[in-house]
Amino acid sequence: MSTESAKENVAVLATLKVKGDVMDADSFLDYTKEWTQLQNRGGLFVVTDRCCRLFQAMEIQTRKHLSDDLLVEGRSKPIQEILNNELLSNVHVCNMWDALHGDELVDSDGLFRKFVHYWIDIRFQVAVKLFLEKKKGKATSKGEKGLRKELSKK
Repeated sequence: MSTESAKENVAVLATLKVKGDVMDADSFLDYTKEWTQLQNRGGLFVVTDRCCRLFQAMEIQTRKHLSDDLLVEGRSKPIQEILNNELLSNVHVCNMWDALHGDELVDSDGLFRKFVHYWIDIRFQVAVKLFLEKKKGKATSKGEKGLRKELSKK
């Protein structure tokens, strides 16, 4: 990747971040922002609504392939490869990516492939970890509710 291409990628990724401080209010959006603030210990990258919609589209496709049953089943083709092909070829995911970066990026396909690659790595690690915890009996199917309780107190 050339230096110029890398600078363009960084500029596009910088546009994904929400600008300004998150304010308190009574709507669902503000509830989500407050939850994000509780999670953020200085390292979260707060993203725009367009970026969130891209993540949502990718998550919908990812969940089709990361269920417990499919992880146990085993396949001749690696799940990561299946996910990669699915995400890169899914019309909705591609449309969300195009809406996210617009015409600002020359090498959008290269950045999109990296984006998908990192998404798959992160989601696959989390899915396998949760799957193994369920097998050992350490995880519940409901998850933790501590943060919701914390938010309801306010």
